[in-house]
Amino acid sequence: MSVFGFRRPGGRRLASGLLALGLTLGAAAPATARTIIRDSEIERTIKREAEPVLSAAGIPVSDVRFFIVQDPSFNAFVADGRTMGINTGALLDMATPEEVMAVMAHEAGHMAGGHHARRGDALRAARGQMILTTVLGLAAGAAAGSGDVAAAGVIGGQQIGMRAALGFSRGEESAADQAAIGYLERAGVDPSAMNRVIERLRRQEMLISIRDPYVLTHPMTADRADGVAERIARSPLKGAPPDPERAYWHARLKAKLAGFLQTPARTLAAWPTSDLSEPARLARASAYHKSALRDQALAEMEALLAARPSDPWYWELRGQIRFESGDPSGAVTDYQRAVSLAPEEPLIRVAYGQALLASGQVEAGRDALIQSIRQDELNPNAWRQLSIAAGRLNDQGLALTAAAEALALGGDVKSAKAQAERAQAVLPHGSVWWMRAGDILALPDARR
Repeated sequence: MSVFGFRRPGGRRLASGLLALGLTLGAAAPATARTIIRDSEIERTIKREAEPVLSAAGIPVSDVRFFIVQDPSFNAFVADGRTMGINTGALLDMATPEEVMAVMAHEAGHMAGGHHARRGDALRAARGQMILTTVLGLAAGAAAGSGDVAAAGVIGGQQIGMRAALGFSRGEESAADQAAIGYLERAGVDPSAMNRVIERLRRQEMLISIRDPYVLTHPMTADRADGVAERIARSPLKGAPPDPERAYWHARLKAKLAGFLQTPARTLAAWPTSDLSEPARLARASAYHKSALRDQALAEMEALLAARPSDPWYWELRGQIRFESGDPSGAVTDYQRAVSLAPEEPLIRVAYGQALLASGQVEAGRDALIQSIRQDELNPNAWRQLSIAAGRLNDQGLALTAAAEALALGGDVKSAKAQAERAQAVLPHGSVWWMRAGDILALPDARR
């Protein structure tokens, strides 16, 4: 799992928009940057946990775009009614998938209740810029590199009354709580997980200095907590057994995040070599790779693949370890296997394409990258790698168009338009790539 940053003259580039409003909260919040984690296995697990409660709320999971934010604080948020984000701190803090589902059910209550539609003028005024710069650039700024995780700088400033724009009234919070319990029940999930989330928020609220953004935007009251407890106490699903399959994937999610985001020493202390479980081996493989201990990392992967030889995520991770250890040819074999097992996963296909390029198979790499873009057009690293592949094949028009797409997703509309103009000058008029370059030229200039 790798994280990439990006800069422009004068400092870090910040993609403005709706994610900023959800992530930076409280009066006089300083401008900061956030990082978006992109990982095919983790994103699939988040969707698996979200789908039952979203379905219960009448919201198709395919209509919601999920973002995993690298931030140690406990936070989850919804913006524009169809974007749901959750911090790595929250994912690592919650012990069970049911707790994650409780948080998502609560946010689904806000979505289904249309609470964001009633936020202040600041949010409505920012909507155009949010859609252009952030929804188009959600994964903005992932620098050239490899692996199944990319990063994006996301603005943490924009003093436009964030607390007023995204904070909820107590009435809306209570309504979302009650809706969430209903969604959990319809999904066949014990709603007691909501009690554990509420109790955590109550403890946070009692701190002298509240720094938890979730507490700031989701005001807690004793009445609200009591209302949740009373509803759960009489729930027919109270005490329902957890889903072991869901628990298995959640344990893998936590192990993988911990292995890549925590210090190796902390990971190895939590998952010592005496622990031969899958999550422990996965955490250690990630930690060893992070420590450049290639042989140890690959040994853990061999054990994992022996147990689950048809697991695309294990083949993907072994490919990443090989690629980032200087073995692109070996990585190609692993990524190819992962793609064959999970052909619908564009992030795996991007990594495969990048490994092909590094091993000298440029045409095959270009084709893999084009296929990944057909599956997900909002990955700037895919466009950047496609630009590199096209340049090596002397396809100047495609190289310039792909570079323009990557720049546009990064929020640098001015540079994107300059590349698009150059692309149209060499592309056949009316061709597919000529039209894509024209779409970039039609973008409104980014607000600075």
